[in-house]
Amino acid sequence: VHLRREHLDGTLLAEAHLPVTAAARSVEHLVLPTDLRDPDDRSNEVLVAELGDTRTMHTWAEDIDLALVPDPLVASAVAVPGGYELTVVARSLTKDITLLVDRLDPNASVDLGLIDLLAGTSATFRVHSAVPGLEGALTGPTVLRSGNDLAATRPAPAASDDQSASDREVASIG
Repeated sequence: VHLRREHLDGTLLAEAHLPVTAAARSVEHLVLPTDLRDPDDRSNEVLVAELGDTRTMHTWAEDIDLALVPDPLVASAVAVPGGYELTVVARSLTKDITLLVDRLDPNASVDLGLIDLLAGTSATFRVHSAVPGLEGALTGPTVLRSGNDLAATRPAPAASDDQSASDREVASIG
């Protein structure tokens, strides 16, 4: 299994290749090296494991607490027979990508939903719709959505108690 720890923007921090000998329908427990197991910044790192064509990822914080960028995707859509193909490329970790195609066509459907992409990876969605001319609208912010949209609503960090106390001391001196 190929393991790596990286920043959400794809910067490699550590990696290792560990042998796996698990039989079919069984589990093998692996001991991860410390540099993979222990993040420096829980809100800005992801652990990625790949074995063959299978990939999974682990974050050390809840999605709302991750340093997700609010506009992480580059998207393009083209008309194809039966609808559209929309390709997205992630500039940073992108959580729960989905297309709300029913906002454009109540009869439309899409083949993928709620997928995660690592920085530098891509996915192609196939949208089935008989409505012409939706290429631009499919890539718009009301249709192409992700969990990263929550980053735009995240409140600014509150001043710590130490900073507040320091500010009060300066105010009382002045």
